[in-house]
Amino acid sequence: MTRQTAQIETETANAAAQTAAAPVARHARRGEYPADPPNTPGGVPIRLGVVYAVCYRFRVPIFRRLTDNPALETRLFVGTGITGTKTVNAPDLSGLNVTRLATLKRMMRSGGRESPFLCNPTVAFHLMRRRPDVLLIQGGEPFTNLLVLCYAKLFRKPIVWWSLGELRGRRYVGLGALYRGLVQFIERRCDVYLGYSSVAVDYFLRRGFDPRRCFNLINVVDTDLVKQRIEQAREQVEPLREQLGLCGKTVILYVGALTKTKRLDRLIEAFAMIAADAPHAHLLIVGDGPERDAAEALTRERDIASSVTFAGAVYDGVSAYFQLADLVVVPGTGGLVVSEAMTHALPVICAVGDGAETDLVENGKTGYHIPADGVEPLALALRQALSDAAALEEMGRSARRRIDEACNIERFMNEMFAAVYHAYALRRRAGGADARPAGTASACEVCGSRFSRLIRGTDGGDYRRCRSCRMQRKLVDASMEMHEEFEAEQQTHYDEDSLVFSPLARSLHRRQARLRVAALQRRLPHGRVLEIGPGMGDVLGAAREGGYEVAGVEHSPVLAEKIRQSCGVQVYAGALEELGPEVGLFDACISFHVIEHVSDPLAFLRKSAELTRPGGITLIATPHADSWEHRVCGSRSPNYSQAHLRLFSKRGMRVALEASGWEVLSIGTNAFAEASVRVGTALLRQLRGRRAPKRGAVMRAAPPRLGGAVLGVYGVLTWPLRLVQSALGQGNELFAVARRKMDE
Repeated sequence: MTRQTAQIETETANAAAQTAAAPVARHARRGEYPADPPNTPGGVPIRLGVVYAVCYRFRVPIFRRLTDNPALETRLFVGTGITGTKTVNAPDLSGLNVTRLATLKRMMRSGGRESPFLCNPTVAFHLMRRRPDVLLIQGGEPFTNLLVLCYAKLFRKPIVWWSLGELRGRRYVGLGALYRGLVQFIERRCDVYLGYSSVAVDYFLRRGFDPRRCFNLINVVDTDLVKQRIEQAREQVEPLREQLGLCGKTVILYVGALTKTKRLDRLIEAFAMIAADAPHAHLLIVGDGPERDAAEALTRERDIASSVTFAGAVYDGVSAYFQLADLVVVPGTGGLVVSEAMTHALPVICAVGDGAETDLVENGKTGYHIPADGVEPLALALRQALSDAAALEEMGRSARRRIDEACNIERFMNEMFAAVYHAYALRRRAGGADARPAGTASACEVCGSRFSRLIRGTDGGDYRRCRSCRMQRKLVDASMEMHEEFEAEQQTHYDEDSLVFSPLARSLHRRQARLRVAALQRRLPHGRVLEIGPGMGDVLGAAREGGYEVAGVEHSPVLAEKIRQSCGVQVYAGALEELGPEVGLFDACISFHVIEHVSDPLAFLRKSAELTRPGGITLIATPHADSWEHRVCGSRSPNYSQAHLRLFSKRGMRVALEASGWEVLSIGTNAFAEASVRVGTALLRQLRGRRAPKRGAVMRAAPPRLGGAVLGVYGVLTWPLRLVQSALGQGNELFAVARRKMDE
């Protein structure tokens, strides 16, 4: 060994000792294994909204696992990215529920480096539309996250902050300092903290965050997917070795983008220092980027070009390159490549990265840590690794054991699930919405969650809204619901002087009946149809004219007889539950504005499923509890009727159908012009009090042609607004289509 080499090794040993003097403490994962989802009776999934700058290629497997979790209903909110940079969406987003956001974007320079500036100004609008229960957001991106924070605080939604904490050694000046200050402002107002590593957890604790809300992911790739690719690429390794001329060589591998922060120049300089003493070593560089030309020039300048191979960017077949290698080096920033290398049973020499290396790499056992700067420490680590081939191989086996036992994708996802579940539990506790067993007096019979504040309907009594599915239930004695409230309303609603017999009302009902049958024909061109609660029989009559074999079931014997006489169709008198197998199975069971009148909607839906053949369908229409009209009117909404015992939201209807043996095909809303007229007259009646005309007096007196013409003109004028209303799911009528699940 020359005197110069000995001096270099002495200096690098001192540098390595200084680096090891202040190790980062490892933090155990916080979440229990396996993580159990919170109590959600009725199988209601947690709606998870993931807000990310873009859906990076390396994040796609993570997002797919989130989507596949039956306890979560996951939706991604991502921007469009910046072409020509790493900040772009993956080409294949199949299997993911993605909402693409309008993006303001440009590259900005601060602190001597260029960084992407991204802002998604429409994110709050999309969140209000989708209403996630929990938000999982990418740390950083302060301009978008500030809008997310405003939404979360306004609607009391918990935020899980997913971050690496801070970049060690990074100094922020100028715009960077302002940027970092805004990030920390948002960060300290979040609810749960999901760190890449123990380094991130250390940072969260220094910031004073509650340790019970800090979770340690240990950032890794999808190790299961990597193992599959190892097997798929095994036969390609030897042909690739011969193609690259690496037979008999000890291969040092670099995989990553060729950018300044990756410090590839440092690796080339260190390799040049040891090349003379390790003629069997070869440096293989897989990746591409703006620094490639400079890196190739540096290899020629150091006279090691023959011992360095630039393979370019490789994505799908990169496993074969890992299997060629004996050692992986991460000379600059990086993170996921460490776990990918260790899954390939390779030891890793790594500098300061995203923090995960502190949990993954143990000095002398699974690899080596080196300082953030300096060529000599890296050269020393390379010498130590290459000096003993058997020890290097044993380090590789230890690295694989570390992945298999503790740092794999299963444990990663478990910690992420635990953080999301914890955030959901915090939200419920903060709102006093601890779940109670389904069937208790204060629990929603659809999803089992607790009801929230009292809503006093001016005309229809008092209601409570479910915190989870947003169904509204009337506060009346269950034993008296059908016999007193419903029967009284039915008798007055269909007597001879009723509003429904006015010429204009009959015209409107027949028009709506044709629309109902048209919707049925799109799903079922022909077949046997049962209508539950046929009213005046308009839909039954229109369906019979359309070629269907029709029947009805009507609770009121008087009304059932009227329908038989007027329409000439078969109508069973009595409750739905009284129908037995003798009536046979139907191809479709339909009900329009009936389910809001029944005391047990789940029993109603289960019975309709029993009467429908497997694969048959149901069409259900009911007032929409989240429509614009309902919200604007508040307690004065005409939906709060004496006979309306339940008011459904889209989410509540979906949960009820799925819990009753139905597979939901679609749930949308309709915005009828006459409904907004009804809302206006209801408000006028409430405001005028005793001076208001008797309900329905105008409709009774109006000539059908004149009334129909006026309503038609009004419908044309309001058509654009109603079109937008329906497109946004805010129509005044909820319309659901579902298919009966096939028998197993």
